[in-house]
Amino acid sequence: MKYFIIALLLLPLTAFAQSKWDGQWKSEIQNLDLYVVISNDGQDLKLTIPLQSIADLEADNAEISDDRIDFFYRAFDATFFGNMKGDSIIGTWNQGGIERDMIFTKSNDNLQFKRPQTPKEPYPYKVETIVTKKSELSPRLSGTLTMPEGDGPFPAVVLISGSGPQNRDSEFFKHKPFLVLADYFSRNGYAVLRYDERGIGLSGGKFKGATSEDLATDVESVVDYLKGRKEINAKRIGLIGHSEGGMIAPMVASKNKDVAFIVLLAGPGIPPKEIMKYQMTRQFGNLNLSSDGKKKMKLFVDEMFEILSSKQSNDKVIERYRQASDNFYLSLEKDDQQEFGVSHQQFYFSLAGTFFDAWMRYFLQYDPSIALEKVRVPVLALNGKKDRQVTAKQNIKGIKKALKKGGNKQFKTKCFKNLNHLFQTSKTGDASEYMGIEETFNEEVMHYITDWMNSIDLK
Repeated sequence: MKYFIIALLLLPLTAFAQSKWDGQWKSEIQNLDLYVVISNDGQDLKLTIPLQSIADLEADNAEISDDRIDFFYRAFDATFFGNMKGDSIIGTWNQGGIERDMIFTKSNDNLQFKRPQTPKEPYPYKVETIVTKKSELSPRLSGTLTMPEGDGPFPAVVLISGSGPQNRDSEFFKHKPFLVLADYFSRNGYAVLRYDERGIGLSGGKFKGATSEDLATDVESVVDYLKGRKEINAKRIGLIGHSEGGMIAPMVASKNKDVAFIVLLAGPGIPPKEIMKYQMTRQFGNLNLSSDGKKKMKLFVDEMFEILSSKQSNDKVIERYRQASDNFYLSLEKDDQQEFGVSHQQFYFSLAGTFFDAWMRYFLQYDPSIALEKVRVPVLALNGKKDRQVTAKQNIKGIKKALKKGGNKQFKTKCFKNLNHLFQTSKTGDASEYMGIEETFNEEVMHYITDWMNSIDLK
């Protein structure tokens, strides 16, 4: 699961500039390094935030002239107004009605992206752009189907991405893990369908407001599409889901008899609210808090997720959360308060926008064990031991417990040493490493999945 403080969409840019602006500029916001890269005589402006897996993000609008620069990101309601003064850009970042002073300075940090695993044409398999049928529950989805040469019928897999708006390659920091997976599996005899999520890329519908349950209906429409292809073996269609996709796959498999097997890549086995509680505690734990501040922070995180996961109306949840947030902030010593923001209003707004949309409310109330207990097809659940987002030990244990309780005896689990949440070889597993790692997806894991899919007995 990706970091959740800022949600983003890719949008177009217009800009007017002089070449003195060109270069890489760096600032910081809420302990996040933020880079703006201006190039092409000021005609291009792109944003990179490494800790949020954001790379080369174009603004909705940008205007640069003389000593003035303004740019705007509609998706997270953020605007920067600044002026060049000497060797710096000094201005104000306004997000959600909260203003922060911000200074950009020239940076030589290495933001280059080497991605040696990204496959290059010509491919030794067939590649086809497809569009699914629109239904009452699912919009038309556009995707890419890769198939081995020949007539088939071939076994097939559907790739289901993690949380947040994802294109068909599940792209982040120039990594394209679903392209890499599709290439590997199709070279090894499988048809693979990967697709732009609703409202993303060439797919119809709207992503904003869609819950995991809605996204599960999209997976079913993709499975229906594959069933109608004569080149596909309709009795061997499986689902491979990463992170939230590893939660959606059991949701679909538990009620859709056309799903033959599922592979869960860093899928949750415990309630998401517990996963997010861990993530939030860890994120706040990186702040320079006093011992008293740390104790209060842990109590606040517990209270926050108890409130956010309740089934009360949004208005009631917002009221309770606002009160809890204010009480926590105002109970802190001044030094601890400064770690969270300059005011209790700023602290509240820095988090509140994330937690009250339909997707988050559904996500925080969901228990993955319910669907897992109903899955009757073969299951492979894999994690990286250095996963810091969906921790391996807790979640694999939860998956095994639910499958056993449901009577499923056709499952296998494995944790891979030194792999992070994205199945990259990493030193610490922290999200700060994602951008700098050249490996897109560990080949040993791809080989392991392929061997398992080839070995399972589908009756």
